[in-house]
Amino acid sequence: MKFYYGVNPSEKREMLIKSSVAKPFIDEIISSADVAIGEDNSAFKMSEYSLFYKTGNRTRFQKNYFDRRRKCSNIMFAYWLTQDEKYLEPLVDYITYICDEFTWCVPAHCDMPGSSAQETIEWVDLFQAETARLFAEIVMCVGDKLPNYTRSRMEYEIRRRIFASLERNIKESNKYWWENCKMNWATVCGAGCTMAALYFGTKEETQKYVSRFTQCLDSYLDGIENDGCCQEGMSYWNYGFGHFVILAEAVKVYSDGEIDYFKNPKVRELSLFPQRIRMSASKVASISDGRENYTFKIGLMSFLKSLYGEILLPEIEYGIRSGSVDSVCELLWLDENYKSDKMTYETNYLSDSQWYVSRREKFSFAAKGGHNNEPHNHNDIGSFMINVGEESFISDLGCGEYVKETFKNETRYNFIQNSSRGHSVPIVNGGYQCFGAQFSSENAKASDSMFELDIQGAYESGSINRIRRQFMLDDNKVTLVDTFDFAPDTQSVTERFISKKEPLICDGHVDFGVGKIVYDKKRYIPSVSTEDFVLHNGVDIITVYIIDFAPALKEEKEFKFEFIV
Repeated sequence: MKFYYGVNPSEKREMLIKSSVAKPFIDEIISSADVAIGEDNSAFKMSEYSLFYKTGNRTRFQKNYFDRRRKCSNIMFAYWLTQDEKYLEPLVDYITYICDEFTWCVPAHCDMPGSSAQETIEWVDLFQAETARLFAEIVMCVGDKLPNYTRSRMEYEIRRRIFASLERNIKESNKYWWENCKMNWATVCGAGCTMAALYFGTKEETQKYVSRFTQCLDSYLDGIENDGCCQEGMSYWNYGFGHFVILAEAVKVYSDGEIDYFKNPKVRELSLFPQRIRMSASKVASISDGRENYTFKIGLMSFLKSLYGEILLPEIEYGIRSGSVDSVCELLWLDENYKSDKMTYETNYLSDSQWYVSRREKFSFAAKGGHNNEPHNHNDIGSFMINVGEESFISDLGCGEYVKETFKNETRYNFIQNSSRGHSVPIVNGGYQCFGAQFSSENAKASDSMFELDIQGAYESGSINRIRRQFMLDDNKVTLVDTFDFAPDTQSVTERFISKKEPLICDGHVDFGVGKIVYDKKRYIPSVSTEDFVLHNGVDIITVYIIDFAPALKEEKEFKFEFIV
């Protein structure tokens, strides 16, 4: 058998079980597997699946969906690592539970009410593809230990859910929409379908399908600027780029090294993205649908370090094994002698995407320009965040709960985290920034101690002539100066700042505990309001503090603030 992650599982297993680095992860896997084998599973309820179409809620069904796959992968990992037969029957059970599901596609990704049963079964989304990858990895690691009927059933399901759909597309000269998608869908779906082809396809099918889905790598890279910025945010770097690496390595092994995407300079730049946007040990810039808590895939990062020496390995306690559907490559690629590198104080400017991140001794700062139709877009031109140590002072809320309305342009910006009303940017005539690629920044400039740009292009045409936003960084503060050139239709400007820390308005400053905003009390009048924000997990709710500064005189055309830590 050929191992398309470039590692022989049997040989790697011996190294992992001797590794003190791998031990905590192995212990966690075995502990989780031991819990899972004692639990009963029931069929998924159509009423829970249909809840999305009735209320927009996707969390209730997806929790059970992903829990089942994580448990299945943990049991498989435990069996592979320990060779303990007590895991074999539960593994077969979990494989069968998944095979019995009426669809592997989650409700948010298909129109079940308007589709036939066949269309729903065959619709390849992110998680149908990830389930196919999970089955391929089970075959890779323990396939020879599975009963023949179980392997046969796995292949049957792969064929009717993926290969049948793909063959029909080929016959009708069609493509899945995500094959040309310039974001995470291309690599996640491409990787899952490719791994399924490699482990379940005939020689002819494998050749045909791998050739087709290799193009997903090009589609994904077309959506990445030369600066290597993942505009979807750090969470989607882990997810989308993580699957890019899975697919690229599989293609490289399949082609015996002839097709090697890791030689592409853009891939190297993209590999450096996490360390360029890291704000502290546990935090990253939570721009777009990213999240501020820094987690990374230990196998992915180990793999990239082996390719590109300049990768700085983070502290391993921030490592995770995978994401939505665990991948065995996170163990196969884990460096059993993993050693973290020292984080440096530095400023990085990703000039094509206009992301600016400065990691300094007393604080860290991030800001962005760009435009308002980026992948997983937020209307956030000119927004910024400041962290003091591991605490957020001025915040970017990042990714909120995903519901049906999240991915409709007409409703997406009703949510505070996606709208500029939830970002630290000016309000013009009582209105917020507009959605669309035409709403963009201009004249961005950056240095180690300065970032400035024009942001009037983010607002309704004619509402204001110019907004020049300047950030100046010193050892213990950030100075913000906004200069406004009013248009005939300009009625008002208000400065807004967002924080997850409760503020206290004092005499000439607003105190957040970890820092303060100093302002001229004769020129600006502060006020504070709050709004609840539902986190991405759909469960936790936090209070967002909104600090607005109105001018004492209507014709005020310059706002200056010092953010002192």
